[in-house]
Amino acid sequence: MTIKLLDHEIKVKLEDPGNWDRNNMGHSDIGAGTITIDNTMPTDTIQSTLIHELIHIIAGLNSISLTEQSVDGLAIGIYSFIKNNPDWMEHIK
Repeated sequence: MTIKLLDHEIKVKLEDPGNWDRNNMGHSDIGAGTITIDNTMPTDTIQSTLIHELIHIIAGLNSISLTEQSVDGLAIGIYSFIKNNPDWMEHIK
């Protein structure tokens, strides 16, 4: 799948991690315009990992320095909001 983010096209790839570091659930590469996510995880983990990697890309494109702990906290909060309020945009018109 390809998504558009801040006027950049980002290719999102779900693939078997093979020989990845087992602590690594996903990876983003701003230069290549890719996000790669371990497809062996449960769907909710894949979704939250995508948000995590999107935050890395947003931060990088805007020259914002975030710690991994900050990215984790933001991703957890945003995922929770989206998951618990799936129709939130419909209420803001």
